[in-house]
Amino acid sequence: MRPLKLTMTAFGPYKDQEIIDFSELMGHRLFVVSGNTGAGKTSIFDAISFALYGDASGEDRNDSRMLRSHFADDNMYTSVDFIFELKGRKYRVFRQLAHVKEGNKGPTEDRYELYEVVHGGVLPLTDRLIVSQVDEKLREIIGLTKEQFSQIVMLPQGEFRKLLTSETENKEEILRRIFKTGLYKYVADQLNEKRKQMQQICTELANIKEYHIGNLKGSLAGREGSALYNVFQQQHYNTFQVLEALELETDYYAKQMDVRKQQLQAELTKQHEQTAVNHQAKNVKEQFILLDQKVTTKQQLLEQEQDILQKTARLERAREVVHLDVYEQLHGEMSVELIRKCKLLEDALIGREQAEATLQVAIVHYKQEEVNEELRKQTLLDLNRLQGYLPTVKEISQIEQFVLTLASESDVLSNQYKNIQDELEALQSDRFVTAAGVKELEAMAVLLPEKTEKLTLLQQQTTVILEYLNLVKKSLKEQEEEREYGEAFEQAERAYTEVENRWIVCAPVF
Repeated sequence: MRPLKLTMTAFGPYKDQEIIDFSELMGHRLFVVSGNTGAGKTSIFDAISFALYGDASGEDRNDSRMLRSHFADDNMYTSVDFIFELKGRKYRVFRQLAHVKEGNKGPTEDRYELYEVVHGGVLPLTDRLIVSQVDEKLREIIGLTKEQFSQIVMLPQGEFRKLLTSETENKEEILRRIFKTGLYKYVADQLNEKRKQMQQICTELANIKEYHIGNLKGSLAGREGSALYNVFQQQHYNTFQVLEALELETDYYAKQMDVRKQQLQAELTKQHEQTAVNHQAKNVKEQFILLDQKVTTKQQLLEQEQDILQKTARLERAREVVHLDVYEQLHGEMSVELIRKCKLLEDALIGREQAEATLQVAIVHYKQEEVNEELRKQTLLDLNRLQGYLPTVKEISQIEQFVLTLASESDVLSNQYKNIQDELEALQSDRFVTAAGVKELEAMAVLLPEKTEKLTLLQQQTTVILEYLNLVKKSLKEQEEEREYGEAFEQAERAYTEVENRWIVCAPVF
């Protein structure tokens, strides 16, 4: 960084505006700032630090309000305008300090501006002229914090020893920012991280190798005199020795397996032959048993021959008797039919006698009716006369029916009246019961808020239970996913083991 121009207004011991043009040095990079005590030498460095970071250069002047000149007029603002060059580019920063005028309660406005000087003009470097954006952009341009800037660029009086006595990490951070070695640190950190990862992988592979060698020791290294047994008896051995010995041991067991297969095949052939002999002997035995059964059956049939002849004779005699049974059955049927027809004849004779008696009674009645001829004629005349009175009789009958209907309706109304009275009494009783029920309901209404609160609590508990059930379902689903991931991990581990085995087999021997 190379300062070009510093303008201080009402800053420190300077009452008015003071301008320091460093361009007058004409390229002289080494110069001295001298003067009496209190002349304002340190204030120049404080102004540069204030313009860049908003604070003075020393810790004993950290209060920015103390940077305003006590001799300045109230209408004059305290500000610093600093132009500097960095990496071939020119920048201009302006800071104005707020102060409280005499007779006012609130401070004046402060200002923060940052520009790049381009071809005699200025170009704003922030979107908004606020202290946060200006400070952030300045730290990005300079690449140092205020503390680091005070330790390596601007060393205040009495504070140079802080750089020498600071922690190693702090020195390392300062020097890294100065020499821009952050990229190399990033690369070193990445390589160190990869080294740790590879070291962890090597450790895991070594553990897997030890695990498999341990299995080999427990399962295949017990045969004395074998190459694998001799390798494991050594104090130091490598993986290739184990693989060579394991290959020899594999060949040995393959040969042993072939011998065992041949022995087993021979035993299996003998077993098949013995099984065929056993099957043949079993068949012969079954034939002898069948022969014995047939001889026994023949003997039983010879013993039953006489009995069978007797039964045959009886069967022939029974066949001859069957024809007589048919005739006896036909005779019985004809006898039953004769008895039935004789009964029908007797019934017919009785019916004829009854019809003749009925005829004689009808003849007697006819003769009586001939005597009553005159009486029938008189009766017919009386009938015609009575038919003339028929409408009057019908009308009287209707009136009597109407009277009966009215009497019936009167009885119905009386019964309804009585029922209404009974219902009224019942309603009065119900009213008293209802009044008692209303009192009970009022008593229960007092408990309604408590019941409502309990109901709300139960609803909340139900919600919690439902959430718990959802969490249980989710947990089961996650367990299922975990199981699936576990299976996938096991498949990947098996694939990795297979690749590792192929790599070990194919790896060159050094």
